[in-house]
Amino acid sequence: DIIKNLTFKTAFGLDIQNSRRGYYYGPYTITRAGNISQSGIETSNITNYTWENTLTYAKAINKHDFNFLIGNSFLGRSTESFSGTGYNQVSETTTFFDLGANAAQIAIKSGLVESTLESFFGRVNYQYNNKYLLTASLRADGSSVLAAGHKWGYFPSVALGWRLSEEDFLKNNSVISDLKLRASYGISGNSAIAPYQTLGGLGKVTYSFGEVAAFGYYPKNIPNPDLSWEKTATTNIGLDFGILSNRISGAINFYKSNTSDLLMQRAIPNTTGYTSVYENVGKTANTGLEIEVSTINIDQKTKNGLKWSSDITFSSNKEEIVALTNGAERDLGNGWIVGQPTQVYYDYKKIGIWQLGQETEAAKYGQVPGDIRVLDVNNDGKITADADRLVVGTSRPDFTIGFNNNISYKNFDLSIFTMMRQGQIIRNEASGNYKIDGRENGPKVDYWTPENPTNSHPRPDFNKNLNSSYMSTLYYEDGSFLKIKNITLGYELPSELSNKWGISRIRVYTTM
Repeated sequence: DIIKNLTFKTAFGLDIQNSRRGYYYGPYTITRAGNISQSGIETSNITNYTWENTLTYAKAINKHDFNFLIGNSFLGRSTESFSGTGYNQVSETTTFFDLGANAAQIAIKSGLVESTLESFFGRVNYQYNNKYLLTASLRADGSSVLAAGHKWGYFPSVALGWRLSEEDFLKNNSVISDLKLRASYGISGNSAIAPYQTLGGLGKVTYSFGEVAAFGYYPKNIPNPDLSWEKTATTNIGLDFGILSNRISGAINFYKSNTSDLLMQRAIPNTTGYTSVYENVGKTANTGLEIEVSTINIDQKTKNGLKWSSDITFSSNKEEIVALTNGAERDLGNGWIVGQPTQVYYDYKKIGIWQLGQETEAAKYGQVPGDIRVLDVNNDGKITADADRLVVGTSRPDFTIGFNNNISYKNFDLSIFTMMRQGQIIRNEASGNYKIDGRENGPKVDYWTPENPTNSHPRPDFNKNLNSSYMSTLYYEDGSFLKIKNITLGYELPSELSNKWGISRIRVYTTM
């Protein structure tokens, strides 16, 4: 406390993790399966630190309350690693303590990865008569992982609140005990990529220099000197409420966020000599609704009386790509399509199985009865990847619901959490990869035979000729579910008993 109403605070956090693993696999272990022995050591030293400083000034003048805050923070991360390994160790008695005794394929690796984030921020809170609220903030963040000249980002925000329950027309209302309307707008940043992505890098490779083995280096990653902050601008409108002395309370939030300069790894043709590059790619938009409701269903006011409360949450979010780099509508190499979520399944649409009597039509597509029949989107008499694939679903659910109940009676307590996800599509590897060749186990499926003309799964194909049977269409199915996720039953020993042992509280519980 520097002077009245002015407070300085500093907080420092340090996290150090050290790990070491040594291993020795003899020739006749399961790992080596009769081959020469292997031994090695792996070490890792990780240091994370956070240092935050804030200066706060609070002042109340009549019905006006002010709170000013400025501060800065530093975050640092350092990971140092080392590994040494070799094969055909002379003696097994020394295990991994004598790596020099390995006679073949000796390899040593070491590395250091460091990153830092520096931030400066300020915030103003204002409140008038406990009814009208204003918060405004500005922060500047500098990240070492971004490109030179693009490391700093600036992120403002502002929020307004109105406590309607403090107004005269609601202050003594017997039904509404709390009602607050709020709105906010702000910009946030994301720099969550691995260090050194902007710099490129070299990969190590072996080659023959004449008759001698040698090491060489090749450009492994494409440098991107323009990689900058990903930014998300979010507008939120919310309502907090309490009914019947807060026996029922909750919040409703509607938000709209627009993200630009997404930090994403874009796949590129192998002919470039690379496979991918980190770029600021396009724009996305998210629109969502979130509802939280808490209820006190039963509350017998006595110490050991029956109490039952519930919490219900609902969230729905619609995500779509608004724009891609260079004005493109589709980037199929990465599965990005304007107007669709960032994660979609893009494939052929299965419309059935070719049946007996359809041999002539199936032959046009190089197929026979029992093969999967897919939609010929442009009706040109052939199936091609460019023209006939569609968006067949997304892993994003339409909505998610959580329902938690807490019940207590005397010294017993019980909680049951149920959740539901509706509308997402999942990949079913078992269904898509089923094999019937007499040698492999697999799922039980309804597959086509001349005697079983099903439209579910194609005929057994010993040669697994996927060109004539578009197996990938079997990978997708509705992944909606409703499940009890967690049940916990507990019992707290009476305090008279635990106090005799010098223990203030003992609770025994089981969870499944």
